[in-house]
Amino acid sequence: MLDFNHEVWNFDEKNFRKIGDIKLVTAKKQDILEELHFRLVTQLKTRIFFLNAHCYNAARKNPGYLRNLNAAEFILNDGIGIELGARAFSNSRKESLNGINFTPDVLKILNQEKMSLYLLGGNPGVAEKAGVKIMSEFPDIILSGSCNGFFTDPIEVLKDINQVKPDLLLVGMGVPAQESWISHYFDELDVTLIMAVGAYFDVASSDKTRSPVLNNKIQRVAEKVKWKLGTEKI
Repeated sequence: MLDFNHEVWNFDEKNFRKIGDIKLVTAKKQDILEELHFRLVTQLKTRIFFLNAHCYNAARKNPGYLRNLNAAEFILNDGIGIELGARAFSNSRKESLNGINFTPDVLKILNQEKMSLYLLGGNPGVAEKAGVKIMSEFPDIILSGSCNGFFTDPIEVLKDINQVKPDLLLVGMGVPAQESWISHYFDELDVTLIMAVGAYFDVASSDKTRSPVLNNKIQRVAEKVKWKLGTEKI
């Protein structure tokens, strides 16, 4: 049951740490989900971005992307590369949160509360197909709309989203485009939670699913290699 006496998180050392120039959530997964549940129900506008080794290395080279990351209310640890980085900066991580696995947990909350969802991103037809799959798994979600990531008029997309006022907006346009779009239009978006979800629509729309165990193993190896490539001197 949701605790309405819940205190909204402050950006202090209890729930957040810095890895280099990036502030990262350090709380446990369940605590994060409870905080996001509270923010959804109380309509507290929030951005959720994910950080893996590739994102960290990209942010070191792209000041605009770094600025957009740090403007977000939540940056979640995605992968072994960030775990290694946390050790390098003497910061402990509670656990790794893979974005593709974490997104369905947020959708469960949306389903529980019978709230609305909008999907933005992917190739033409992918978001629509992902929406069908999501609705089959979470039938109490209200699918308010969708749009592929190859739109030509961002203002029209903004108007379409604001017309339906979804509780949750998932944006899957790749790094750093999705974070840039969300940050640029954040103040104008009439949405409560906005998540940058990368390739989630591709996975959600696919008939072929990779087992969670295999997915985690592959991710851990890839992230470790990416982190070493980004930090070792050549």
